[in-house]
Amino acid sequence: MNPKEPIIQQELTLPCPKYYDLRTTCNAHGWIELAPFVWNEESGTLGATVSVNDSAVDIIIEQQKSNIIAHTYSYQQLTGKHLNEIQSLVKRILDLEVNNSKLREIAVENGIEYSSLIENGAGRILHFPTLWEDAAKTLFTTNCSWALTKKISDEICSSLSTSTSPLGSYFFPSPEKVATLTESELRNSVPIGYRAPYLLSLAKEFLDNQVLMKLEDKLLSFNEAKSIIMSFKGFGSYATTHVLVMAGYFDEIPVDSVVKSYLKNSYGDDLSIPLIIENVYGKWGKYKWWGMKLDKMNRRKIG
Repeated sequence: MNPKEPIIQQELTLPCPKYYDLRTTCNAHGWIELAPFVWNEESGTLGATVSVNDSAVDIIIEQQKSNIIAHTYSYQQLTGKHLNEIQSLVKRILDLEVNNSKLREIAVENGIEYSSLIENGAGRILHFPTLWEDAAKTLFTTNCSWALTKKISDEICSSLSTSTSPLGSYFFPSPEKVATLTESELRNSVPIGYRAPYLLSLAKEFLDNQVLMKLEDKLLSFNEAKSIIMSFKGFGSYATTHVLVMAGYFDEIPVDSVVKSYLKNSYGDDLSIPLIIENVYGKWGKYKWWGMKLDKMNRRKIG
């Protein structure tokens, strides 16, 4: 924080979609624990730091009944254009523009316990401000502990930034910034290990591949989208499927050690993971990932 500059506070109000709950959305998966997000469990508020016109802006997000209130903290007065940009980022972060009607229909078909979860706020997930950041953070989860994933996220936000935000945080570096680095510079800045060349390659993909802009618009079929992500260096089956989930494709379940353990513990060791997934979640169709997520939420609820 720079004490010499006054901090300017502004506020945005966004209407919640039907059946929305901020706390449920933020706790849908592990992104809540990764920088630059800061979750306050007591107050139920989410902190985020984003880049606006190359300056770090803090956002503190809360839900007030049927509205999302985003409080911004910056060193300069944000223009209408900048506030519109932040509004778009908040919508993506909180999944505010997703139409959940089809998911709710399928949940109803599978049982009232699942449709009740949707009606109490489930069915949306926390995102980082851009698909680039979601993809990069996915790369940080491969072949390592969650503690290391958190460390990589912490350090890439701080070591590649030139200044702190008004509240003392840092935003995630852009693909333009990452693409300027050499592999050795990246390794020396962040404990990224073997992923360094993969992150550099990913940054260039997001700079050069215009098709990526179509992923979240769902203009591509699942298989078309999967083929694109699978072609990225360092992205195997798990990482590819996870990025697709973050882009809104729930057709397949990203299978890592945590998912394997859950499925085996819940449905026995006598069946293979693919067979368990098909037997248990096949009826969820294009929402298999949500079938598993709601299944886990329901088990925790009654456990």
